[in-house]
Amino acid sequence: MSTGQPKPLLPPYLEYPLLVLFIVFAGLLGWFLTENSDEVSIPEKPGKGGEVELEWKSQFLGWASAALYLGSRFPQIIHNL
Repeated sequence: MSTGQPKPLLPPYLEYPLLVLFIVFAGLLGWFLTENSDEVSIPEKPGKGGEVELEWKSQFLGWASAALYLGSRFPQIIHNL
């Protein structure tokens, strides 16, 4: 008896790692293309000498937000398995 749902192409233990690898590959490809592109340039602030300073509080908040958001998805993924 059919449940009406199509059969998945890959089992979940292969599908999810492949999706993560695809996202990592896409990010690395984007980084590589922008890092080696001569056409894209970040405007420099006068008097800074081309150095870019990162504010640690903003960086920490961004990384913490990303980690909390991604961590909140694990229970949903496990529940959907």
